Amino acid sequence: MNNARGSIMLVVLMLSLLFSAIAAFNLFVTTTRSQAVRLEQRTQALEAKARAQAHLLRGHVVTKLKHEVAAQTELNLGNGAYYLENKEADLASALQQVADGLYCDWVEGTRMRVAFTNEACGEPLPPGVTPPRLPYLIGGAANTFVSGPFGIGGTYYYYPQVYAIPYVALVEAKDAEGEAVAVFKGYFEAHVSVPNPMHFSTYIEDPPTSGLVAFGNNDLIEGAVAVPGPVRFDGEPLLLGTVFVHSNPTGEVSFAGVRLQENKIVNPQAPCYPGACPRLTSGADWSAPFTPPPLSNYYRAPSGALEFSGDVDRIRMRYNGSDGRHYLYVKQGATETQYRFTIGGALESSTDGGATWTEEQANFNGRIYVRGDLRGLEPVDAFEPALDGPVSIFTDGDLTVTGPLLYNNTPCQRYSDPDSNTIYSQCDTTVDDQLTLVSLGGNVLLDVPPGHSWKLAANLVAVQGVVKPSSYSAPPATLDLLGTIAAKRYAPWGFDDADGRRITGVVLHHYFDSREARGATLRSALFPITGTAAQVIGIVPHSEAPKIVRE
Repeated sequence: MNNARGSIMLVVLMLSLLFSAIAAFNLFVTTTRSQAVRLEQRTQALEAKARAQAHLLRGHVVTKLKHEVAAQTELNLGNGAYYLENKEADLASALQQVADGLYCDWVEGTRMRVAFTNEACGEPLPPGVTPPRLPYLIGGAANTFVSGPFGIGGTYYYYPQVYAIPYVALVEAKDAEGEAVAVFKGYFEAHVSVPNPMHFSTYIEDPPTSGLVAFGNNDLIEGAVAVPGPVRFDGEPLLLGTVFVHSNPTGEVSFAGVRLQENKIVNPQAPCYPGACPRLTSGADWSAPFTPPPLSNYYRAPSGALEFSGDVDRIRMRYNGSDGRHYLYVKQGATETQYRFTIGGALESSTDGGATWTEEQANFNGRIYVRGDLRGLEPVDAFEPALDGPVSIFTDGDLTVTGPLLYNNTPCQRYSDPDSNTIYSQCDTTVDDQLTLVSLGGNVLLDVPPGHSWKLAANLVAVQGVVKPSSYSAPPATLDLLGTIAAKRYAPWGFDDADGRRITGVVLHHYFDSREARGATLRSALFPITGTAAQVIGIVPHSEAPKIVRE
């Protein structure tokens, strides 16, 4: 009995010890789990804090720091410099000093840092944070800092240069028990160039006398745009080039009438608001530092031109491929005079319908100058080419286009990009067909009949005025333009209804003739721009969304 009782007591004791061990283990597991949960909750709280501050930092980087990048890039161009070759280390170091002066302080357990070099705030970057590369040329070889395209005789600095200046930004949040790091990477796209209206599809000097520069639901504009701000968007205009909004220090933009400053725009490189979702395929600088030089610096009364005193009622143009000559039919009052010429060859005139010809110039430069208004410019036949080679027409007053004008050799081919659902042009710099229409003292007017559709190949320039339709009639016409537009002031192409549909004026489909921006030396109408230093046209910020980095 005693042995049995002892065995039972031993079993009870062992069970008691087992249950105590199990209880202790459960308590340990529960405590450990609770501690892990609390630790994870603290970590998540720190990460949320770091992520929220990173979003604030991202907004600051793409607005405030963007202006510092512009200033330092301008300084690193130096006096009279045209490019940024061999200055990448100087620029990165200067930008790092600026960033360290703006950030670095611990405030309520968080610190912001932005690195253009391998360290920020005098400290190396945390593990898992990749330092940025040196600035590089977009589309060029890795780690290069030399621009293109290159020309002959050292003239490469006339053409636009685009550099990427990368950075990595981080927010560190910590408390007594832990730390979280939120990181985002990005780059500033720096556009540097000797200013030239031909580098832009649209180049406007001054704000309109009333209203804003506006882009509507029907507009399609290819190529870089330089316009004064603020600008207004309605509907979904498609802009297939970088938008530089100058004379707009706060970066103000109107979205269907709602005006916001740049630092208040949600996703400023792809903004979308009720009634206005512009498609910006190449980004924008809403407060570009660029101040466009006056068009009078580039376009002046031509020398050696075929001149006409007073107003001209009409000029009709055609190119005859069989004899390689251009023909002009110039009507002033009751008199119509015929002219024929080749670029660089003889200019001849006839007053008897082409029966006899008299030589006017032995070496004609293709420039025509009307010392008054040109009331009508049109082709002899809308289905035949109007010219072959560079031809420029200048007027002292208004220049009115009254018919579609086409080149003999099409310089640009259009392609569609199914990935982005856009259209772009590829231009051949060896083709020299180019028509430039310059009003020195008036406006350039497009007299497209209501409801009609035109194709026009020309650069349109109003040195002291506007480029616009001759009337705002209904139904709207359609203008398919290959060329550039440059004007002193902006004028609207038409007016839309409440749903953003064009109801009067002209629907503009503007394709950029990029030959001169890509290195062609046509310049049949431009005065030389040698001796002009390059400047920063604009800075377009790009950045990814912040993410948490865990070791």
